[in-house]
Amino acid sequence: MKLKMPSRTAAGHSGRSSPHSGGYYRGPIAVLTLLSLLSGAAMSQTRSVQVGCLPPPVPPPNHLLGFSPDGRYILAQGPAEIAVLSVQPFTVLFRVPAKKAGMAQFSPDSQQVFFVMSAGRVASPTAEDTHRGLLDRSAPYIERWSIADRAPIDPTEIRLQGCSAGGLSPDARALICVDSSGTLRAFDVASGQTVFEKAQFGKRFVRWEDNSTDPFPRRESGDPGSLRLRFSPDGRFFVALPVSARGSAVAFDLRDRKAIVLAGELKRLRTEAEHFDMEFTFVAADRLIMSPHVGAHHTTVTAAVVGFPSGEVLSRPKIPVGNLLRATDPHFVVVLPRPTCYGPPGRTAAVEFGTGQAITTDASVLDVFDSHYVAEPMRGELCLYERGNPAAVATVRLDAP
Repeated sequence: MKLKMPSRTAAGHSGRSSPHSGGYYRGPIAVLTLLSLLSGAAMSQTRSVQVGCLPPPVPPPNHLLGFSPDGRYILAQGPAEIAVLSVQPFTVLFRVPAKKAGMAQFSPDSQQVFFVMSAGRVASPTAEDTHRGLLDRSAPYIERWSIADRAPIDPTEIRLQGCSAGGLSPDARALICVDSSGTLRAFDVASGQTVFEKAQFGKRFVRWEDNSTDPFPRRESGDPGSLRLRFSPDGRFFVALPVSARGSAVAFDLRDRKAIVLAGELKRLRTEAEHFDMEFTFVAADRLIMSPHVGAHHTTVTAAVVGFPSGEVLSRPKIPVGNLLRATDPHFVVVLPRPTCYGPPGRTAAVEFGTGQAITTDASVLDVFDSHYVAEPMRGELCLYERGNPAAVATVRLDAP
Protein backbone atom coordinates (compact mmCIF):
# COMPACT_ATOMS: atom_id res chain seq x y z
CA MET A 1 0.00 0.00 0.00
CA LYS A 2 1.30 3.43 -0.89
CA LEU A 3 0.27 6.62 0.78
CA LYS A 4 0.29 9.28 -1.90
CA MET A 5 0.51 12.86 -0.85
CA PRO A 6 -0.42 15.81 -3.05
CA SER A 7 2.43 17.21 -5.13
CA ARG A 8 4.03 20.27 -3.65
CA THR A 9 7.24 22.15 -3.94
CA ALA A 10 10.46 20.26 -3.45
CA ALA A 11 10.93 18.87 0.04
CA GLY A 12 12.64 21.20 2.43
CA HIS A 13 14.83 20.39 5.38
CA SER A 14 12.99 18.50 7.96
CA GLY A 15 12.27 15.63 15.59
CA ARG A 16 11.65 10.43 20.61
CA SER A 17 11.87 13.14 22.20
CA SER A 18 12.08 10.21 24.36
CA PRO A 19 10.38 7.49 22.48
CA HIS A 20 7.10 9.27 23.00
CA SER A 21 7.08 12.12 20.78
CA GLY A 22 9.41 14.33 18.92
CA GLY A 23 13.32 15.57 19.36
CA TYR A 24 16.95 15.71 18.36
CA TYR A 25 19.27 12.85 17.52
CA ARG A 26 23.03 12.42 17.26
CA GLY A 27 23.04 10.14 14.22
CA PRO A 28 21.10 10.28 10.93
CA ILE A 29 17.45 11.22 11.20
CA ALA A 30 15.16 9.35 8.87
CA VAL A 31 11.99 10.39 7.12
CA LEU A 32 10.26 12.36 9.86
CA THR A 33 11.62 14.94 12.24
CA LEU A 34 12.13 13.64 15.78
CA LEU A 35 10.11 16.38 17.39
CA SER A 36 9.91 17.86 20.73
CA LEU A 37 11.21 14.25 21.23
CA LEU A 38 13.89 14.15 21.71
CA SER A 39 8.62 11.58 19.39
CA GLY A 40 10.43 11.65 18.87
CA ALA A 41 12.37 11.83 19.68
CA ALA A 42 11.45 13.18 20.61
CA MET A 43 13.31 16.41 21.16
CA SER A 44 13.43 19.66 19.51
CA GLN A 45 15.65 22.10 21.34
CA THR A 46 14.74 25.78 21.67
CA ARG A 47 17.60 28.23 21.32
CA SER A 48 17.83 30.90 24.00
CA VAL A 49 18.71 34.28 22.51
CA GLN A 50 20.92 36.21 24.93
CA VAL A 51 22.85 39.37 24.06
CA GLY A 52 26.51 38.66 23.36
CA CYS A 53 26.11 34.96 24.04
CA LEU A 54 25.47 31.81 22.07
CA PRO A 55 24.58 29.06 24.56
CA PRO A 56 26.40 25.78 24.00
CA PRO A 57 24.15 22.96 22.79
CA VAL A 58 23.09 20.32 25.29
CA PRO A 59 24.70 17.02 24.21
CA PRO A 60 22.12 14.72 22.66
CA PRO A 61 21.49 11.35 24.29
CA ASN A 62 23.40 8.27 23.19
CA HIS A 63 20.15 6.31 23.23
CA LEU A 64 16.51 7.36 23.29
CA LEU A 65 14.74 5.48 26.08
CA GLY A 66 11.16 4.61 26.92
CA PHE A 67 8.98 2.05 28.69
CA SER A 68 6.19 0.23 26.90
CA PRO A 69 2.66 1.31 27.89
CA ASP A 70 2.30 -1.78 30.12
CA GLY A 71 5.72 -1.25 31.70
CA ARG A 72 7.06 -4.70 30.73
CA TYR A 73 9.53 -3.60 28.06
CA ILE A 74 11.99 -0.81 27.28
CA LEU A 75 13.14 0.65 23.97
CA ALA A 76 16.71 1.90 23.63
CA GLN A 77 17.29 3.52 20.24
CA GLY A 78 20.78 4.43 19.13
CA PRO A 79 22.18 5.76 15.84
CA ALA A 80 22.43 2.32 14.19
CA GLU A 81 20.12 -0.08 16.03
CA ILE A 82 17.13 -0.41 18.33
CA ALA A 83 17.33 -2.69 21.36
CA VAL A 84 14.14 -4.08 22.91
CA LEU A 85 14.61 -5.09 26.56
CA SER A 86 12.46 -6.81 29.14
CA VAL A 87 12.19 -5.21 32.59
CA GLN A 88 11.95 -8.47 34.58
CA PRO A 89 14.59 -9.74 34.06
CA PHE A 90 16.42 -6.65 32.83
CA THR A 91 17.96 -7.97 29.64
CA VAL A 92 18.06 -7.40 25.88
CA LEU A 93 15.42 -9.51 24.12
CA PHE A 94 16.43 -8.65 20.56
CA ARG A 95 18.05 -5.98 18.43
CA VAL A 96 16.82 -4.37 15.22
CA PRO A 97 19.18 -2.81 12.64
CA ALA A 98 17.93 0.74 12.24
CA LYS A 99 20.66 2.96 10.83
CA LYS A 100 18.22 5.22 9.00
CA ALA A 101 15.28 4.91 11.36
CA GLY A 102 13.02 7.64 12.61
CA MET A 103 11.55 7.62 16.09
CA ALA A 104 10.75 4.12 17.37
CA GLN A 105 7.60 3.57 19.43
CA PHE A 106 5.68 0.81 21.13
CA SER A 107 2.17 0.08 19.92
CA PRO A 108 -0.54 1.01 22.47
CA ASP A 109 -1.01 -2.70 23.36
CA SER A 110 2.77 -3.11 23.93
CA GLN A 111 2.88 -6.02 21.46
CA GLN A 112 4.78 -4.34 18.65
CA VAL A 113 7.56 -1.87 17.96
CA PHE A 114 7.32 0.34 14.88
CA PHE A 115 9.32 3.10 13.25
CA VAL A 116 9.83 4.74 9.87
CA MET A 117 12.73 3.63 7.68
CA SER A 118 14.13 5.37 4.63
CA ALA A 119 16.36 4.14 1.86
CA GLY A 120 17.15 7.71 0.90
CA ARG A 121 20.12 9.90 1.74
CA VAL A 122 19.56 11.58 5.08
CA ALA A 123 21.14 14.74 6.43
CA SER A 124 21.40 15.62 10.11
CA PRO A 125 20.15 19.04 11.27
CA THR A 126 22.66 21.80 11.90
CA ALA A 127 23.16 23.42 15.27
CA GLU A 128 21.09 26.36 14.09
CA ASP A 129 18.29 24.17 12.75
CA THR A 130 17.55 21.56 15.39
CA HIS A 131 13.82 21.30 14.66
CA ARG A 132 14.31 20.08 11.11
CA GLY A 133 16.31 17.31 9.55
CA LEU A 134 15.57 15.80 6.18
CA LEU A 135 17.14 16.89 2.91
CA ASP A 136 16.54 13.91 0.65
CA ARG A 137 14.56 10.72 0.94
CA SER A 138 13.03 7.95 -1.12
CA ALA A 139 10.39 5.30 -0.52
CA PRO A 140 10.04 5.52 3.26
CA TYR A 141 8.03 2.79 4.96
CA ILE A 142 6.74 1.84 8.39
CA GLU A 143 8.63 -1.14 9.76
CA ARG A 144 6.93 -3.21 12.47
CA TRP A 145 8.36 -5.88 14.76
CA SER A 146 6.45 -8.40 16.89
CA ILE A 147 7.87 -8.54 20.41
CA ALA A 148 6.53 -12.05 21.04
CA ASP A 149 7.98 -13.43 17.80
CA ARG A 150 11.02 -11.10 17.77
CA ALA A 151 10.47 -10.87 14.04
CA PRO A 152 9.39 -8.24 11.48
CA ILE A 153 5.81 -7.91 10.28
CA ASP A 154 4.88 -6.85 6.74
CA PRO A 155 5.91 -3.19 6.31
CA THR A 156 3.65 -0.39 5.07
CA GLU A 157 5.13 1.83 2.39
CA ILE A 158 4.32 5.53 2.47
CA ARG A 159 4.95 8.39 0.07
CA LEU A 160 6.08 11.81 1.25
CA GLN A 161 6.22 14.86 -0.97
CA GLY A 162 6.86 18.38 0.25
CA CYS A 163 6.86 17.32 3.91
CA SER A 164 9.15 19.59 5.89
CA ALA A 165 8.33 18.15 9.30
CA GLY A 166 5.88 15.69 10.79
CA GLY A 167 5.34 12.52 12.74
CA LEU A 168 3.42 9.29 13.16
CA SER A 169 0.71 8.88 15.76
CA PRO A 170 1.40 6.43 18.63
CA ASP A 171 -0.80 3.81 16.94
CA ALA A 172 0.86 4.38 13.52
CA ARG A 173 -2.55 5.01 11.96
CA ALA A 174 -2.07 8.69 11.15
CA LEU A 175 0.70 10.76 9.63
CA ILE A 176 0.87 14.48 10.38
CA CYS A 177 2.86 16.67 8.02
CA VAL A 178 3.52 20.37 7.39
CA ASP A 179 4.96 21.53 4.08
CA SER A 180 7.34 24.41 3.43
CA SER A 181 4.45 26.81 2.70
CA GLY A 182 2.93 26.23 6.14
CA THR A 183 0.04 23.93 5.21
CA LEU A 184 -0.62 21.31 7.89
CA ARG A 185 -2.22 17.99 6.90
CA ALA A 186 -3.25 14.78 8.62
CA PHE A 187 -3.36 11.55 6.58
CA ASP A 188 -4.90 8.19 7.33
CA VAL A 189 -2.03 5.73 6.71
CA ALA A 190 -4.23 2.77 5.73
CA SER A 191 -6.33 4.59 3.11
CA GLY A 192 -4.08 7.50 2.16
CA GLN A 193 -7.03 9.84 2.73
CA THR A 194 -6.41 13.42 3.84
CA VAL A 195 -8.53 13.73 6.97
CA PHE A 196 -7.53 17.27 7.94
CA GLU A 197 -5.94 20.29 6.27
CA LYS A 198 -5.04 23.71 7.65
CA ALA A 199 -3.59 26.31 5.29
CA GLN A 200 -1.28 28.98 6.75
CA PHE A 201 -0.75 26.97 9.91
CA GLY A 202 2.56 28.82 10.22
CA LYS A 203 3.14 32.32 8.83
CA ARG A 204 6.30 34.31 8.29
CA PHE A 205 6.67 37.44 10.39
CA VAL A 206 8.28 40.87 10.09
CA ARG A 207 11.40 41.68 12.08
CA TRP A 208 12.98 45.12 12.37
CA GLU A 209 16.77 45.21 12.61
CA ASP A 210 17.62 48.11 14.96
CA ASN A 211 21.36 48.11 14.22
CA SER A 212 21.03 47.87 10.48
CA THR A 213 22.50 50.58 8.22
CA ASP A 214 19.67 49.91 5.81
CA PRO A 215 17.23 52.89 5.85
CA PHE A 216 14.41 50.34 5.64
CA PRO A 217 15.51 47.58 8.07
CA ARG A 218 12.35 45.53 7.62
CA ARG A 219 13.00 41.81 7.26
CA GLU A 220 10.58 38.99 6.68
CA SER A 221 11.60 35.97 8.71
CA GLY A 222 10.32 32.70 10.12
CA ASP A 223 9.89 29.15 8.88
CA PRO A 224 6.29 28.15 8.05
CA GLY A 225 7.46 24.53 7.66
CA SER A 226 8.48 24.20 11.32
CA LEU A 227 6.43 22.15 13.75
CA ARG A 228 6.11 21.15 17.40
CA LEU A 229 3.85 18.08 17.41
CA ARG A 230 2.38 16.29 20.42
CA PHE A 231 0.07 13.25 20.42
CA SER A 232 -2.09 11.95 23.23
CA PRO A 233 -0.81 8.56 24.47
CA ASP A 234 -3.73 6.69 22.90
CA GLY A 235 -3.15 8.33 19.50
CA ARG A 236 -6.59 9.92 19.41
CA PHE A 237 -5.58 13.61 19.58
CA PHE A 238 -2.74 15.71 18.31
CA VAL A 239 -1.78 19.30 19.03
CA ALA A 240 0.56 21.11 16.63
CA LEU A 241 2.27 24.49 17.01
CA PRO A 242 4.71 26.33 14.70
CA VAL A 243 8.21 26.46 16.19
CA SER A 244 9.69 29.45 14.34
CA ALA A 245 6.73 31.00 12.55
CA ARG A 246 3.76 32.99 13.77
CA GLY A 247 0.64 30.97 14.44
CA SER A 248 -1.73 29.39 16.95
CA ALA A 249 -1.90 25.78 18.01
CA VAL A 250 -4.11 23.41 16.04
CA ALA A 251 -5.81 20.42 17.67
CA PHE A 252 -7.58 17.52 15.97
CA ASP A 253 -9.49 14.39 17.00
CA LEU A 254 -8.18 11.59 14.75
CA ARG A 255 -10.84 9.11 15.89
CA ASP A 256 -13.91 11.28 15.28
CA ARG A 257 -12.19 13.20 12.44
CA LYS A 258 -12.99 16.67 13.70
CA ALA A 259 -11.06 19.79 14.60
CA ILE A 260 -11.02 20.86 18.24
CA VAL A 261 -11.53 24.46 19.30
CA LEU A 262 -8.99 25.23 21.99
CA ALA A 263 -10.50 26.88 25.04
CA GLY A 264 -9.41 28.31 28.38
CA GLU A 265 -5.68 28.02 29.14
CA LEU A 266 -5.11 26.18 25.85
CA LYS A 267 -5.62 29.47 23.98
CA ARG A 268 -2.15 30.48 25.20
CA LEU A 269 -0.57 27.91 22.89
CA ARG A 270 0.64 30.24 20.18
CA THR A 271 3.87 31.53 18.65
CA GLU A 272 4.21 35.27 18.18
CA ALA A 273 7.79 35.62 16.92
CA GLU A 274 10.77 33.49 15.99
CA HIS A 275 10.67 31.40 19.16
CA PHE A 276 7.57 29.72 20.49
CA ASP A 277 6.41 31.01 23.83
CA MET A 278 5.17 27.82 25.46
CA GLU A 279 6.57 24.35 26.07
CA PHE A 280 3.85 21.70 26.17
CA THR A 281 3.26 17.98 26.02
CA PHE A 282 0.49 15.51 26.75
CA VAL A 283 0.89 13.70 30.06
CA ALA A 284 -2.29 11.60 29.66
CA ALA A 285 -5.08 11.18 27.13
CA ASP A 286 -7.17 13.90 28.82
CA ARG A 287 -4.59 16.44 29.97
CA LEU A 288 -1.37 18.15 29.05
CA ILE A 289 1.20 20.33 30.76
CA MET A 290 2.19 23.82 29.59
CA SER A 291 5.31 25.69 30.66
CA PRO A 292 5.98 29.32 29.64
CA HIS A 293 9.46 30.43 28.66
CA VAL A 294 11.25 32.48 31.31
CA GLY A 295 14.49 34.44 31.60
CA ALA A 296 17.86 32.75 31.44
CA HIS A 297 18.51 33.25 35.17
CA HIS A 298 15.42 31.27 36.22
CA THR A 299 15.84 27.67 37.32
CA THR A 300 12.17 26.89 37.98
CA VAL A 301 8.91 27.90 36.36
CA THR A 302 5.25 27.65 37.31
CA ALA A 303 3.62 25.30 34.81
CA ALA A 304 -0.05 24.48 34.28
CA VAL A 305 -1.59 21.01 34.05
CA VAL A 306 -4.58 21.57 31.80
CA GLY A 307 -7.58 19.40 31.04
CA PHE A 308 -7.94 18.50 27.38
CA PRO A 309 -9.86 19.66 25.48
CA SER A 310 -11.67 21.76 28.11
CA GLY A 311 -8.68 24.03 28.82
CA GLU A 312 -9.43 23.96 32.57
CA VAL A 313 -6.36 24.43 34.76
CA LEU A 314 -6.13 21.41 37.08
CA SER A 315 -2.97 22.38 38.95
CA ARG A 316 0.03 24.71 38.77
CA PRO A 317 3.14 22.73 39.71
CA LYS A 318 6.61 24.25 39.95
CA ILE A 319 9.01 22.41 37.67
CA PRO A 320 12.60 22.96 36.46
CA VAL A 321 13.10 25.12 33.40
CA GLY A 322 13.58 23.02 30.27
CA ASN A 323 12.04 21.17 27.37
CA LEU A 324 9.10 18.92 28.23
CA LEU A 325 8.62 15.26 27.32
CA ARG A 326 5.83 12.89 28.19
CA ALA A 327 6.86 10.17 30.63
CA THR A 328 5.25 6.75 30.19
CA ASP A 329 3.87 7.11 33.73
CA PRO A 330 1.12 9.76 33.52
CA HIS A 331 1.94 11.01 37.04
CA PHE A 332 5.26 12.41 35.80
CA VAL A 333 6.69 14.79 33.23
CA VAL A 334 10.29 14.63 32.01
CA VAL A 335 12.18 17.95 31.86
CA LEU A 336 15.32 18.17 29.72
CA PRO A 337 17.83 20.89 30.66
CA ARG A 338 18.05 23.91 28.40
CA PRO A 339 21.38 25.44 27.29
CA THR A 340 22.44 28.58 29.15
CA CYS A 341 25.24 31.13 29.13
CA TYR A 342 25.25 31.39 32.92
CA GLY A 343 26.80 28.08 33.88
CA PRO A 344 26.21 24.42 33.06
CA PRO A 345 22.65 23.35 32.28
CA GLY A 346 20.58 21.77 35.02
CA ARG A 347 20.05 18.05 35.44
CA THR A 348 17.51 15.95 33.60
CA ALA A 349 14.47 15.50 35.84
CA ALA A 350 11.19 13.62 36.07
CA VAL A 351 8.75 15.57 38.25
CA GLU A 352 5.84 13.86 40.02
CA PHE A 353 2.73 16.04 39.87
CA GLY A 354 1.12 14.92 43.12
CA THR A 355 4.14 15.44 45.39
CA GLY A 356 6.35 17.83 43.44
CA GLN A 357 9.27 15.48 44.08
CA ALA A 358 11.75 15.00 41.25
CA ILE A 359 13.95 12.17 40.05
CA THR A 360 17.16 13.77 38.77
CA THR A 361 20.06 12.39 36.79
CA ASP A 362 23.09 13.61 34.86
CA ALA A 363 22.01 11.36 31.98
CA SER A 364 20.61 13.09 28.90
CA VAL A 365 17.19 11.46 29.15
CA LEU A 366 15.17 9.15 31.40
CA ASP A 367 11.74 7.57 31.54
CA VAL A 368 9.53 6.51 34.45
CA PHE A 369 6.95 3.78 34.92
CA ASP A 370 5.38 3.02 38.29
CA SER A 371 8.18 2.26 40.81
CA HIS A 372 11.03 2.14 38.27
CA TYR A 373 12.92 4.51 36.04
CA VAL A 374 15.55 3.94 33.37
CA ALA A 375 18.53 6.08 32.37
CA GLU A 376 21.92 5.83 30.66
CA PRO A 377 24.42 7.33 33.13
CA MET A 378 27.42 6.19 31.09
CA ARG A 379 27.69 5.72 27.34
CA GLY A 380 26.29 2.31 26.40
CA GLU A 381 25.38 1.42 30.00
CA LEU A 382 21.65 1.24 30.60
CA CYS A 383 20.55 1.21 34.24
CA LEU A 384 17.25 0.33 35.88
CA TYR A 385 16.46 2.05 39.18
CA GLU A 386 13.82 1.87 41.86
CA ARG A 387 12.37 5.23 42.77
CA GLY A 388 13.96 6.52 45.96
CA ASN A 389 17.09 4.43 45.52
CA PRO A 390 20.06 6.14 43.79
CA ALA A 391 21.82 2.80 43.20
CA ALA A 392 20.91 0.87 40.05
CA VAL A 393 19.08 -2.41 40.68
CA ALA A 394 20.15 -3.81 37.30
CA THR A 395 22.54 -2.84 34.50
CA VAL A 396 22.84 -3.83 30.83
CA ARG A 397 25.71 -3.02 28.45
CA LEU A 398 24.04 -2.15 25.18
CA ASP A 399 27.26 -2.62 23.23
CA ALA A 400 27.66 -6.22 24.51
CA PRO A 401 26.89 -9.00 21.99
